[in-house]
Amino acid sequence: MKRIFTIPSLWQQNNSFYSKSDATDVVNTSFTPEMQDNLFDIEDKSWWFQFRGNLIKTTAKKFFDSHTTIYDIGGGNGYTTAILQDEEYEVVLLEPAVSACLNAQKRGIKNIVHGTLNEDDFLDHSLENICMLDVLEHIEHDEDFLKLIEKKISPEGKILITVPAYKFLWSKEDVEAGHFRRYTIKQLKKKFEKSGFEILYATYFFLFLPVPVFLFRTLPSLLGFAKRGVEKNKKEHRINEKSLTTKLLNRIMKFEMKQISKNKRIPFGGSCLIVAKKKI
Repeated sequence: MKRIFTIPSLWQQNNSFYSKSDATDVVNTSFTPEMQDNLFDIEDKSWWFQFRGNLIKTTAKKFFDSHTTIYDIGGGNGYTTAILQDEEYEVVLLEPAVSACLNAQKRGIKNIVHGTLNEDDFLDHSLENICMLDVLEHIEHDEDFLKLIEKKISPEGKILITVPAYKFLWSKEDVEAGHFRRYTIKQLKKKFEKSGFEILYATYFFLFLPVPVFLFRTLPSLLGFAKRGVEKNKKEHRINEKSLTTKLLNRIMKFEMKQISKNKRIPFGGSCLIVAKKKI
């Protein structure tokens, strides 16, 4: 394994990934090992993960130089890490859950660090580029964390993030997932600019999701009869290539991908995407 990250000698190589000798199985994460394993079973067959992965690949090609190093912070089981790795980027998965690191290892991720981004473990200005996909909403003090990223990322570095959109779509699933908030593009831009970043691109995506999310998650949560579970989650993510719904979703997602590839903004959606760089 090529050690392309800069971390102190107190880290050691275990199970083909780097970890602190005193690290616990789960370090500061909202997901239990069981939840990570359930996601691992879902991801490869999920239209949601497939579309977001393709969107990240398209966006990375536009804003990250080829063969550059990308740190996938909180990248879980390494689904999108693998997509970026296949595009010949040097990718480092930084993940706080051992179970997710082991799943990423099964996926063939080459560079895995078990831990979190904090003040002491990474040198200032040492991280070339950063992806943080549906992670910021799990962090209570998000502006403090963005300021830490600004300190750790290199002078020419860029950050690509996705987060869930709109407070009015809040549901029991957000609570169970350990979310602190949902965002609007306007709120995100303000937080990034306040933390020392310049916005390069910002858009919503999953433009078809707000209505079904509100009807099948938010409204049942408000009425007190929301029911979640592993099987229901698998059903929501499952792809049926022959169904009319899947064909319609594919058309909409192709439209979104085309818009994003042309740097055009999508005016609303279930998620937000931001690409930013440090202010010089």
